[in-house]
Amino acid sequence: MDIGKTAFARRRWMLAALVVGGFALPAEAQQSLVSSPDVIRACLCQQQSVSRMASELAARRQTYEERKRQADALAAEAASRKSQVDINDPAAIAAYSDLLGRRDAALHALADELTPQYSAFVASYNQRVAQYNQQCVGQSFDAAVMNQVKQNLVCPQQ
Repeated sequence: MDIGKTAFARRRWMLAALVVGGFALPAEAQQSLVSSPDVIRACLCQQQSVSRMASELAARRQTYEERKRQADALAAEAASRKSQVDINDPAAIAAYSDLLGRRDAALHALADELTPQYSAFVASYNQRVAQYNQQCVGQSFDAAVMNQVKQNLVCPQQ
């Protein structure tokens, strides 16, 4: 659903190498030296935004997977208890009916709310990463200007 962790880590490493002041990019990836504070600021802010979104994506993924495990566990429990319900016992029927209700609620919440919300966030994250990749990855930044920009970096909230 999201870009490969290896590709993202490689891009972060490349930008980090530039931040430290080295220009370790291969010759084919090097372009003219970018010394515009506005361009450098934009790339640094985009990098911050991508990092923030990556952290939020990890948290959302964990929540999504936990809720999916819960729904799957309820479905498995309902399936295994079905044949054990004593149809002559109203309490057993009520307990099983309650279990089915909890299972259905969990499955509907997953399908109707969590999955669409998670998918939308993944798409937004991928779009932000693509924008960052297009505008910033592979650029050679002037280390002195970058250090100056980093000292006063204020990024808009996104």
